[in-house]
Amino acid sequence: MSRWPRSRLIEARWGVPTSDLWRTPPWLVEAVRLLLADDGLDLSLDACAFPEDSVAPRWISPEENGLVVSWVERAEGGVTWWNPPTGPMPWALKAVSEWRLGAASVALVPACTGARWWAELVNPAARISLLRGRVAFLHPDTGRAVSGTRFDSALVWLGCRPLAARVEVIELSDLRRAGERALALRRSPAIGAGVPPMFPEITTKLISGITGSLSAIRGWRGG
Repeated sequence: MSRWPRSRLIEARWGVPTSDLWRTPPWLVEAVRLLLADDGLDLSLDACAFPEDSVAPRWISPEENGLVVSWVERAEGGVTWWNPPTGPMPWALKAVSEWRLGAASVALVPACTGARWWAELVNPAARISLLRGRVAFLHPDTGRAVSGTRFDSALVWLGCRPLAARVEVIELSDLRRAGERALALRRSPAIGAGVPPMFPEITTKLISGITGSLSAIRGWRGG
């Protein structure tokens, strides 16, 4: 058994630097799934993930290259999740290209409103959710959330969750409460471990258990 940390092994094999291996906390992904469930949607594809890190039933590994593989074909009608491991511009262009072909996606990206890639991504977006509070991403080796993130984040929705005003501000603490409660319910023995990707039969239970948090998430809108 290797004594090298996982990040070193991945870098040695794939050339992926440790800085690109930080992961999104599960509660944030779960909160996104809750919001998608309002429209009868769910995440079906992670466009840039190793199998053990994927937040969806399907994924595109670094070997396959999410910038090359068709999201439309791989997602099979679901929503694609992407949190770009490298420079955002090629991923933004890929997401917009796939959206034009019919692939809905949601991205967790730095809120770099002055960047060229930001304009490329948000211009066709159905909704932009600016997160108030900074995400503590998970360390690639320990799996622990590490505070001190030096940038703000946003969720950008392409082809899903349309909003007339297009821009909203969401308190990260509200997302966290909703996501953590949903995770607890998902893991409950009463629900069972094998919750399918689309789970309309438990959506009502999820929403009824976290009404306050979801109301807060939906309640603040910016113009």
